[in-house]
Amino acid sequence: MTFTFRMRFSGLCVFVPDKPFSSAGPDGGNVGSVAVLLRNLTVPEKLVDEEEGFTDPHFPLLEFDSSNRRPTSTRDGDFSSHSSIFDGRSYCLVRGEALRILAGGDGARAAGVTTPPYDKTKPTSLWWVAEMAQIRRQQAPIRSAYLTQMPDGDSDTAMIIARLDLDQGRLSTGRLSDGKVDIFEAGKPANPEGFPRQVAIELLLEIPGCEEEVVIEMQRRDDGKDFGVHQLVLGPATGDPTDNVVEVHLHHREIDGFIGVPLNYLERKDKADFQVYYELSAEKPPKGPRSTVRPQDPGFTPVVGTDHTGRCPPTAMSGTRTG
Repeated sequence: MTFTFRMRFSGLCVFVPDKPFSSAGPDGGNVGSVAVLLRNLTVPEKLVDEEEGFTDPHFPLLEFDSSNRRPTSTRDGDFSSHSSIFDGRSYCLVRGEALRILAGGDGARAAGVTTPPYDKTKPTSLWWVAEMAQIRRQQAPIRSAYLTQMPDGDSDTAMIIARLDLDQGRLSTGRLSDGKVDIFEAGKPANPEGFPRQVAIELLLEIPGCEEEVVIEMQRRDDGKDFGVHQLVLGPATGDPTDNVVEVHLHHREIDGFIGVPLNYLERKDKADFQVYYELSAEKPPKGPRSTVRPQDPGFTPVVGTDHTGRCPPTAMSGTRTG
């Protein structure tokens, strides 16, 4: 029996494809490999605009259904959620880890990541991703070193805390923000072309035709020390032919909701967390106020236990691997 493997991505994740998402034609395209990078944000970080204060700590978490975990796994979840919304889910804290998906799927491995047409009329298109070049209104390549170096769990020195390299599957927009977002500069809407609009708050990778199991390989490093490679082996929980989807979720967000604390337990100022992406750029970030993505209606209250306002959306940057 074959099944489809799905991985969802949400929160402050940077997607760096070999070829830009906009290169997809009317029938879609193949962007080659895609690096997914998560910045080290476990320690509050001062935001450039003084009135914004500090970021809330964000944690890289790989969520999976414990019923899909195979006994041959050498990696287990670090905790299970006590929230009723996420009941029955387990989480790996992928701090300082490089991840790789090993799946047969339909077609040869390393065939490249395909994407749907780059078209704003299609809700699954990657047109909806809030790309750094759009936000800064200039080219915004990532520093090439971040595409080759191993992530590290050292919160004092590491810029990248987790990464995942994709070489197969179909990548698309999995969910749009509930409302429109705008680009703000110095606390005021900048009104660039194409905004305000909804943005992708969740991306989705799908690999069909997997046989028996999929392995997520995790290589961990902390403070420069290598702690080896462990594997999370996943497959359908039953032999029922209708049990044909295995889904995981890579989050990079505040941890509150995962430990049973509602996101609205305190009144959070609508911080411009999107600013943290600037530190990854090959070009020096501006010294003054930075363009950033914020919900057009900052008073909008999402469903309890979720954050679908577009406050911390993924982004995309261009980049070239060296070495």
